[in-house]
Amino acid sequence: MKNLVFKELLEWPNELNAEEGDLFDLGDDLKRCISLDRRSEFHEMESILLANMPNDKNGDYYFLFAYSLFWRKNYSQFLSVSQILIKKFPKREGFINIISALQELLKGNHEKSRSILSSITLYPAKDEMGPLIYLITAYSFYAQGKLEKASTVLLLNSRSSDCIEGVLLQAKILRAKFDYDSSISLLDSAIQKAPNNIQLVLELITILHAGKRGDRILSDVKKALSRFGFRSSLLSHLAPLKLLQREPGRALRACLQERAHCSITDILPKASNLFVAYEHSGNVNWSININPESILPLAQDPDFYANRCLQLASCGESHLSVQQAKMISKNFLVLSKKPFSYFFGNVNKTLRIAWLTGDCTNHPVARFLLGIFSASIGSFKHCHTVVSTVDHGKSSWLQHFDSLDGIKTFQFSQKDSANARLKYLRSLQIDIAIDLSGWTGGNSLQLFKERFAAVQVNYLGYFASAGFDSMDFWLGDRYLFPNPCLEFRSEAIYRLSRPFIAWQPTPSMPEYHSSVSAPPDGPLRIGTFNHNRKFSNTILKIWGKLLEKLPDTKIIFKAINRDDPHTQELLIRRFLRAEIDPNRIEWLPITKSPVEHLEQYSKLDLALDSFPNGGCTTTCEALWMGVPTVTLSGNSYVSRMSTSVMCAANLSEFVANSPDEYVNIVCQQASDLDGFRSKRLFRRNKFECSDLGNAKDLLMHLEASFDEMIKIKKEIMSN
Repeated sequence: MKNLVFKELLEWPNELNAEEGDLFDLGDDLKRCISLDRRSEFHEMESILLANMPNDKNGDYYFLFAYSLFWRKNYSQFLSVSQILIKKFPKREGFINIISALQELLKGNHEKSRSILSSITLYPAKDEMGPLIYLITAYSFYAQGKLEKASTVLLLNSRSSDCIEGVLLQAKILRAKFDYDSSISLLDSAIQKAPNNIQLVLELITILHAGKRGDRILSDVKKALSRFGFRSSLLSHLAPLKLLQREPGRALRACLQERAHCSITDILPKASNLFVAYEHSGNVNWSININPESILPLAQDPDFYANRCLQLASCGESHLSVQQAKMISKNFLVLSKKPFSYFFGNVNKTLRIAWLTGDCTNHPVARFLLGIFSASIGSFKHCHTVVSTVDHGKSSWLQHFDSLDGIKTFQFSQKDSANARLKYLRSLQIDIAIDLSGWTGGNSLQLFKERFAAVQVNYLGYFASAGFDSMDFWLGDRYLFPNPCLEFRSEAIYRLSRPFIAWQPTPSMPEYHSSVSAPPDGPLRIGTFNHNRKFSNTILKIWGKLLEKLPDTKIIFKAINRDDPHTQELLIRRFLRAEIDPNRIEWLPITKSPVEHLEQYSKLDLALDSFPNGGCTTTCEALWMGVPTVTLSGNSYVSRMSTSVMCAANLSEFVANSPDEYVNIVCQQASDLDGFRSKRLFRRNKFECSDLGNAKDLLMHLEASFDEMIKIKKEIMSN
């Protein structure tokens, strides 16, 4: 049976199946186990291995078990089995060297791993052991980030590159190079040869996610679930899909199933999807109290920690959000040993201003910014550049900014490393850099932490502090930052002398073409189009009191997919606890287009803001359609955004300072419903004539604030 394991481990399932009948007749359990491993039938394989290991005289079964566990990422069991192998079979030099090299890989000792492999006397490629050596050597280079070297070594031997593990490694290398199409094509071909190999399918789904292949991802996940069942490795891919489809109940179910599967192993799954599912189900406050033993370290699940900054801030827990942000930023890798240098010179010069966003697509941040710049063409005092940090492909809005005279744009590629991005941004000698992302997806906080501009500003796209000192200012207004400001922050507060926001749709936006719709009939119709992740227990109780005061009124929601009964059930339980009768709820469907969405405001008389995580875009959008929003003004930025919007539109009468006042404001509108409904068009006109509708004025004030920030920073530096 010499070297049988090495040879057969590189075969494809169909190559082994050709002689499988003969093998089973011969009772060759070892080769049968290899065939089962190639087909991902691991439970049956392990039962045969365990039955044979007590009588294993050569170490073949131990080696196969350890080798399979490594590639399945079951590292704890791999280490246990490999230690037994090394102790029981010290004379099996080939086995021991291969396994020892894999052990060093796990420790991150890549050079030592390759040194062990190169010491094996059977290194020549013609030997059956050679392809395994090339494969593991290539994997060690890949793990170090040396992609070209990994690819070169792997392709030196046709058998190492043309086995399942070799194809998987090639796909990972292509993914790391952002060559998603080539990686997908490679895996599609491999899955045709080995349709039951779950590792190939999982890697394909990972690449479809990374490549944003919405045309395939859902169907491929469904096929995989049908073929392999609800395995934990697949459930981790199902959850983010259900979140994107606005089905947080189903996402939560998938996350909890994944945790249940993993509870009988030593694998701790990522918590990022789980807590986003809790958040989107309206239980964002659960993120406040987390058992540290239930989450992975920062390096293994960075998305969870970044999401938690946002989640804590949305609960109004700004001090906890800042603590979390500080912890993450302290662990950023240092990108440049050379400190940033800047010569201030003439403070009255034309400034170079960069606006960095990961949301340069049909996203509120891009829509606000486009409106501001479009309204200001011909009156720019300074030079403005919009920098897109995420390539959104066909969905990108960068072309809209490109079309504006006086606005420059730059698109980072996914291939650009953080070091390359920092080097490029520093080369521009930027005076003012505005961060529009905060701790949301596609953020550039690692770059801001190391500094690439004289003055760095947190503005618009995030509702909490960045959490580190190299972000100089947090820009808002007197409504967001009342005096005294109780908000925890690392930045200096800067208050504009006018509201911080303006909503002036451009012809490229559906709002520009949408007329104010007629009001609904019958009793007062209230509701919210805010996401149900913002439905705190506090606001549900207020809405319950509202419905008690207005017995003929229904409340309208639309933030979830109506075909997701799991989320509805979770929400209905919470509604009942807040004394909201589910029969008085009307669920509107998620629309296919923005125009259809805007038309749904014809179903509402009055919008209800959530608390403490209030609306901003939704508040502007509702008012644009003639529907005012009643809001409760809190103590944090996130609970005062709608306050700023409504005051900017000169409609401060809809701002409440207590829950009782919130209820009274709504009831007042019901007392003169005909008069209230007749003012929809008037509100649109009032909007357009207010600070909220004057984007040109906003940019003028922003540019003046940037001039002052430069002067402040120069004075600080001179002292």
